[in-house]
Amino acid sequence: MLLLTLACAPTTTALPPGDPGDALIRGPRVLWEAQVGRLSWRSPMVLDGRQLLVPSNGETWGEGPDPLDGLWVLDAAKGRPLQQLTVPPSEAAKESDVNGVLVTDAGWTVSTDQNGMLSWNRDGELLWQVFQSADIEFPPTLWESPDGPRILGAPERSRHLSVVDPSVATGTLKPYPPVEGSGVSQLTPARDFEKAFSQVASGDLNGDGVQDLVVAGRHSHLLIALDGATQTELWRHKSYYYEASPQIVDVDGDGQPEVLSAFGSTVVIADGATGKPKLLYSTPGALNGRVHTFTWWAEAQCLVIPRSRTDANVSCVSLEGEVVWSVPILAQRISSTPTLADVDGDGASEVIVATEGGQVLALDQRGQLLWSWSAPAAIEAPVLAADLTGNGRVELVVASHDGFVRALKTPGLAGGAQ
Repeated sequence: MLLLTLACAPTTTALPPGDPGDALIRGPRVLWEAQVGRLSWRSPMVLDGRQLLVPSNGETWGEGPDPLDGLWVLDAAKGRPLQQLTVPPSEAAKESDVNGVLVTDAGWTVSTDQNGMLSWNRDGELLWQVFQSADIEFPPTLWESPDGPRILGAPERSRHLSVVDPSVATGTLKPYPPVEGSGVSQLTPARDFEKAFSQVASGDLNGDGVQDLVVAGRHSHLLIALDGATQTELWRHKSYYYEASPQIVDVDGDGQPEVLSAFGSTVVIADGATGKPKLLYSTPGALNGRVHTFTWWAEAQCLVIPRSRTDANVSCVSLEGEVVWSVPILAQRISSTPTLADVDGDGASEVIVATEGGQVLALDQRGQLLWSWSAPAAIEAPVLAADLTGNGRVELVVASHDGFVRALKTPGLAGGAQ
């Protein structure tokens, strides 16, 4: 594969720990806050109509069930809690954390620690629960299979994906041993696939009208694309640890999708149908540093790559491998996926980056800091950008490790360029 080397980047100013100083425009103001517990970097919030869905790991990490665990349903405009849906206890489950949420026509499906997946309708009634011995760390995926909609979960310590037919599944279920007619089954990406560690990506890669699948195996060092019609392998990449969920995006606007992925400190953009790399970019920096998130910024025609380490940076890299800009951020780490939204009202999108130093930074297409906002604690989960109040403006929802989510008002235009 062709290795594209690092091009010279424009000189930028390092952002110091704590307050990065005066911004070019006034930063956001807090609209509301709600205490819901902590979110991990794998746990994006989701807007469902006028309701904000917050998957919570509760007050503590890995210490068993606690009062804030579950799926929180908030009034998006006011932050008022409407429901707290909790995972039913079981003998196998030592925790009741919710790691991700998927919105479907029937309601909300969540992934959990040691409970597998479960689904509620919008009134909070449990529709079905699939027990899995391993954590499902990432949100479930909706797959339009040849046989109808299916919900996929990738158990962390398994060679298989859990597959649920939501039109059939009901009650308490297990994917193995398989029970005919239960609506639950397993899908094995490959015989040598091991320990899924990503969200499953779905999309039509080969143009046959059926959604295909892409999933990463952390310990087998495999990224596998499966033909959706036959569930056989389309192509694979084998390299180092995969810690990033693959994404299916048409990055070059030719109507054919690409697959974005990362292994170790290398980011790959590959042709969706063949897997042939179009970009193979190795990020510079500390030893053993790994990329586990990225965002394709269509308006700026570059890949935004946050590098998570003690001294982080955010880079904007073109499809040709040129570093358009790179911003160092001293004495902080970045875990969350960058968010794209218009937050200054000019109709163009900016990139929003949150750090484990508790900073939310808005950078324009030149990599210049527009404003910063400080949370009371570390931020891991991606920032959500949406019109929460219906006033045509963009609000940002930020979850920090003090257990609160906060909505921030901006002058940005809802529905602007992304």
